[in-house]
Amino acid sequence: MTNMLLHVSLILSAVPPGPAVKAEIVDSGTDKDAYKVGDKATVRISIKNTGDRDITKVEVRAAIEKEFLGNFVKVMSDHIQVPIYRIRPGETETYKQTATIPNFPGKYRVGTRVIANGQEIGEFQKTIEVTR
Repeated sequence: MTNMLLHVSLILSAVPPGPAVKAEIVDSGTDKDAYKVGDKATVRISIKNTGDRDITKVEVRAAIEKEFLGNFVKVMSDHIQVPIYRIRPGETETYKQTATIPNFPGKYRVGTRVIANGQEIGEFQKTIEVTR
């Protein structure tokens, strides 16, 4: 059994990693800095493929935090498979997501990490204000 585990370990360590993704976030943010309860808010992320291979899978790990007594506390997080199916070398694609601002005024921090073909390529954060 030990020889079999050693053999499997050697095979797994001999598999080279996939090709590195070369991409960057060239634009990100929200459509406004301040919203009223019930407004529609749009978050956008533009990704440019700066490499020589297609990007075929883009994921966003998003979190929303609300300020409470001077600290930000996570109120929501999500892992989103972005409907961008191919970004060819040199091309830029933009993803937008719209949601309704809930009935909870205050200061919020929106943060995302972007993953392309399984590799993190960047992140952004923005603080917004919600009023009645």
